[in-house]
Amino acid sequence: MATNPYVVGEKVPYSFRVTSIGNIAQWIVPTAGNFAPFAANPVGEPSPTGNCRYSNLPAGSAYTCATPRHEVTSQDLANGYFIPQTHWTIGRIGNNTVVNQYTITGEEVDLVDRQPSFTAEATSPAKVATAANASERAGDWMSYEVTVTNTGNVRLSDTEGPGFEFDALEPGESRSKTVRRLKTSLDASEGKVQSLGKLASARNGENSVQSEVMAAPSH
Repeated sequence: MATNPYVVGEKVPYSFRVTSIGNIAQWIVPTAGNFAPFAANPVGEPSPTGNCRYSNLPAGSAYTCATPRHEVTSQDLANGYFIPQTHWTIGRIGNNTVVNQYTITGEEVDLVDRQPSFTAEATSPAKVATAANASERAGDWMSYEVTVTNTGNVRLSDTEGPGFEFDALEPGESRSKTVRRLKTSLDASEGKVQSLGKLASARNGENSVQSEVMAAPSH
């Protein structure tokens, strides 16, 4: 993955192992999924070669379907992975009765060498002065700006830290938010953002990453 990642439009090979745990012969038909060829067409219509259906699977038997391919989308590539999603139906042989339906979600499949990371930087605090309360003391409102930058190679989601959160950050993207809160006695005595050193977190699929909130460089 590090030297030869997938690209948009490329086909990712995938296989399914289907095992009957029933005591009768059954038909098995995949009806939807993010693969092709995979799903059989409706009854009466020709199904594509390579679909994963089985017309008469004996009790206790199994088969492997290795023809499916997932076509990589731009969204997949931004995430760095895709999640297999499929739907299957099974039924009794003879009367074509549907017995069960299954929606199956697979584990994340990497498309690149995922390296999620980010930085979080806070500016020096600025007092939010009011006519009634303009002194530097505990209880004053203070504000500072936090800038989060995606320094990894995949999209981040659920990025959050003390007083801020962002839904999504693309690789290389920076977003800022002004945090406003009451000044504590510690803030007043030390004159700095007490959020510094605290941890922020973000996710890329099942992967979780953290970063300390650091002081932004002075200019």
